[in-house]
Amino acid sequence: IDVDLNKIDLNDKELIEIYNHIFNYEPDEAFEKSKIIFFNSGFFYKERAEQELEMLKIIEKHVKKEDFAVKFHPSVAKVPMEYEEYQTMKLKQIPFESFIMNNKASAKKILISTCSSAMLTPKLVFGLEPQFVYLDGTFESEKEETKQNSAFQTGELSIFNKVKAIYNN
Repeated sequence: IDVDLNKIDLNDKELIEIYNHIFNYEPDEAFEKSKIIFFNSGFFYKERAEQELEMLKIIEKHVKKEDFAVKFHPSVAKVPMEYEEYQTMKLKQIPFESFIMNNKASAKKILISTCSSAMLTPKLVFGLEPQFVYLDGTFESEKEETKQNSAFQTGELSIFNKVKAIYNN
C-alpha cells in the first residue's frame, strides 16, 4: 500500500510544546553540538555490541570525538563502561523525534546505525532528508543469533531501500 503520510510541521510551536510536555523533553548538549549521531541499538547479545564498538573506533579515526555523539536505545538504563570515553546523549526516555522537532539543524546531521528505525523518521515523519548510513551486514558473523537478527536476513533492509527511493537528494 502506497500511503502519503501528513508530515509534522516543524514550525507548529504549539504542537511541539505538546510533544515536549508529553515526553518531558530537555535539550541535549551532545545532540546539539554533534554533526554525527551514532545510534546504539541496545542489543543484549555480545557479538553485536562488540561490532558496534568496533564501528565507533573506525569513526573515531576519521572524525573528532566532539563531532559525534552516541544515542542509546531507550531500553539502555546505564552507559556501558566501554562507551564512557565517548560523548553520549543523556539516558532519558525521550524519543529521537523530539530532538529533531526542537533542533532545526538536525536535518544536517549524519545518522549512523547498525539497526535503528529512528534513522527513518526524519524523512517519514517530518519530510527532512538527513544523510544516513546503515551498517547492518557490514560485519560477518559466525553466530547464528546475530545472523538471524540481521536486517539482511529479516527483510527489514527493503524498508531502507524504499525510504531511499523517496529521498529527493
